[in-house]
Amino acid sequence: MQSVEIGSSRASSTLASAGHWLWEEVWRIVPIALFFLVGFLLVLLIIKLTLAQYSIEVSTVSRAVLGALIAAKVVLILNRTPLARRMKNYPRIVPVLWRTFFYGFCFILLALAERAFDQRRDHGGFAASFNYVIAHTDVHRLMAMAIGVALVFCVYFILAEVADFLGPGVLIGLFFKPGTAPGAARPMR
Repeated sequence: MQSVEIGSSRASSTLASAGHWLWEEVWRIVPIALFFLVGFLLVLLIIKLTLAQYSIEVSTVSRAVLGALIAAKVVLILNRTPLARRMKNYPRIVPVLWRTFFYGFCFILLALAERAFDQRRDHGGFAASFNYVIAHTDVHRLMAMAIGVALVFCVYFILAEVADFLGPGVLIGLFFKPGTAPGAARPMR
């Protein structure tokens, strides 16, 4: 009887800790995903407004939402890698620029791979469809999107470095807490 209670207690403890981990993970992802969602939607809006003069329709809101969720999780995962820890030894501009170029390049590769995956049946496999996509992709549109996405990542990485420099909660307080009255003395740091 006692072994059943111990087993039941371990199972509920494991379930509770898994639930706690999931809750923390969700709340770690939400603000980052919202940032990327707003950024990606702004990039999409700029491209849509630019292409509207040529009567070209662009509607990929679902991709922006999915991209924001994926970007938030990937950023959190890659921030825990040994390479990210080694970047702490360099001036803050180095990891910002490296990550910006890395994520921009990954966006280009993923965009091409997604189109190739969609075309694989029409062209006899992934390799042939990838060659087709590279030959028939509107490079200007792809680069415009890549630059926009890279800029969103760059702003995120800059804000993350500033937040890390200022300390926990300071950057959030700067933007989301009421400020002092004009002319009032601000506390010295």
